[in-house]
Amino acid sequence: MTSVMAENGLEGEVLGLICDGSGLGTDGNVWGGEILRGDYQQFHRVGHLKYLPLPGGDLSARRPYRMALVYLCSALGEAGLNWAERLLVDLNPQEMAMLVKRIGPGNREPLTSSCGRLFDAVGAALGVCGINRYEGQAAIELEARADPKERGSYGFVVEKQGNCWVMDVLPMWRELAADIEKSGRIESIAMRFHLTLVRMFTAALLNIRDETGLNRVVLSGGVFHNQILLMNLIEQLLNQGFTVYHHQKVPPGDGGLSLGQAVIASEVSK
Repeated sequence: MTSVMAENGLEGEVLGLICDGSGLGTDGNVWGGEILRGDYQQFHRVGHLKYLPLPGGDLSARRPYRMALVYLCSALGEAGLNWAERLLVDLNPQEMAMLVKRIGPGNREPLTSSCGRLFDAVGAALGVCGINRYEGQAAIELEARADPKERGSYGFVVEKQGNCWVMDVLPMWRELAADIEKSGRIESIAMRFHLTLVRMFTAALLNIRDETGLNRVVLSGGVFHNQILLMNLIEQLLNQGFTVYHHQKVPPGDGGLSLGQAVIASEVSK
């Protein structure tokens, strides 16, 4: 967030939609799909993707089919297991049984709000990429397959829980599975997924603007290498009257962190 602010010469508080693979959050969970309110000296989290188990931690980043199983089971219950058996060709029965036990009631797996892991899950469920052989492979290939002519989207829920707005894509999965059953057209489904995120993020930011009065939004994190998500989200936010800033010279992922770190260090050490 600070990196975008510095690149664009911003002062004062902004809202930051930060979407990445994973990073340890202040509550001990694995973040990666957050809405922050802050400036160069402090921040508060005001929104995030719904927490789900992250079985095996970093191993799930290399094996997207694991997060696909988590989302399918969380969204569809027992039916999710049947879908997993059909869709996740890289998941063998032994690993599936172990994972179902680990993500069940009373599990002690780390929790994640990662947008990167959500892209992994959808990529694996659609058969685009079940195993990441390089960083971000599932997300990159999912973007490449998306049909730019498709304008549909899926269901989601944005609701206030405590001090945060929680963005929940579990309703999407039943509709996504139905589309696979009906047409199996991966290109349309992939684009509908992208547009679901655009509309969900916009809805959350509208609620937060109503609460805070903040109208400037910065977009950063490795997920925003994705041009379909970035450009459609900018368009939607501008249509809603937001002022939007993003990276144009500095990379949105890990390559841009050092700029933000340097600025924060200079501010907090004054």
